[in-house]
Amino acid sequence: MVRVVEVTLEGLQGLEAEFATRLTERLVDVGGMALPKSGSVAIDLSWTSREVSAQELLRLLRSVLEELGIAEGCEVVLDEDRLVVRAKDRDAVLEGLRRSGALRRPQAGSELHQCPHCGYVTPYEELLREHLKIHYIGL
Repeated sequence: MVRVVEVTLEGLQGLEAEFATRLTERLVDVGGMALPKSGSVAIDLSWTSREVSAQELLRLLRSVLEELGIAEGCEVVLDEDRLVVRAKDRDAVLEGLRRSGALRRPQAGSELHQCPHCGYVTPYEELLREHLKIHYIGL
């Protein structure tokens, strides 16, 4: 039986790989893993020996947000068959990422840059320019 849970990251695009890595560290105990996708993270629980509850997943997601230093600026919501991690305060998220060291590039601006087409968000203007190419040249 394949059990995959999608965690949508709203307003946190660009953090998928970091989020998945830290979440996988927590899922090892139950035999799960997290895989980054565009705008989301897929939690693969197909190898777990026991049932993992939605409440347990919510707790794990919140612990990742705390480790990243962005728990105050985000909310975690169970939305029917998927989990949503939503940035509700962009300034708090950016400040938390800086404090925790998750923003590794010192030249990152003091604001988040958002794609006008799909909601992708990044603190790096050059990453936004690269991202915009997918909308115009169809990568």
